[in-house]
Amino acid sequence: MLNIGRLAKSAGLFVVVLGLAACANMASPLKPQGNAAQVLASVGTFKTFLAAAKAAGMTPTLESKGPIAVFAPTDHAFAQMPKGSVQALMLPRNRAKLKALVSNHILNGRMSSTDVLNGSRQVSTLAGRTIEVNALNPDKGMFYGQAKVTKPDIDATNGSVHAIDRVVLP
Repeated sequence: MLNIGRLAKSAGLFVVVLGLAACANMASPLKPQGNAAQVLASVGTFKTFLAAAKAAGMTPTLESKGPIAVFAPTDHAFAQMPKGSVQALMLPRNRAKLKALVSNHILNGRMSSTDVLNGSRQVSTLAGRTIEVNALNPDKGMFYGQAKVTKPDIDATNGSVHAIDRVVLP
């Protein structure tokens, strides 16, 4: 005779075991998926920042051993700049300006959102500027200068990446 209760328990156990097996084969979401340059490329919304880094000769910094923290403007952030300004910065004659702009978004050392939880911290960029990173108002989120951090704490093997909603000019 068919025991419905035992069959249901067996089916439930099978689903749990199958689910655990599937989870064991998945990459951990906490494990970094590459250096900062690789992470930026894999996310797909930082094409302009990566192109700027390449044109400025800063890709080796993003690929370095680190640790570094990158506050990367999204493609949408670059699109908010005055028309033609990004293209002008990419010209070889403006390489120094472009390098300053990209360097203004990179810090030596790892930094996470918990480092400024309910507070603020002055940080030095690779461009030599001091910028305030703050999360003084938890309801408003975290800021890098005037830029809102829209996605914090994207781990990289050489540090961390934080998406921001505007380009912070040097």
